[in-house]
Amino acid sequence: LYGEDGGITCINAESPFQIAFNIGHFGSASGRRAVIVDPSVMAYDEAVITTYCPESLAQYQSVVDGWSSAKTLPGS
Repeated sequence: LYGEDGGITCINAESPFQIAFNIGHFGSASGRRAVIVDPSVMAYDEAVITTYCPESLAQYQSVVDGWSSAKTLPGS
């Protein structure tokens, strides 16, 4: 799924704008409106970054630190 280098997740982990845009619009069919981010989405991204591009983890965490989140996904 993520290849040998983490694919687009690791590319996006280098850019605060991409992190905010991609996670902040998760669940929006149009991609135009921000929604409340489910903590399991952030945890999943953090696990992928930790595995494939740990050098980007601090950057990712600095962007999402303090974000409001709420359980929004069924079964999560």
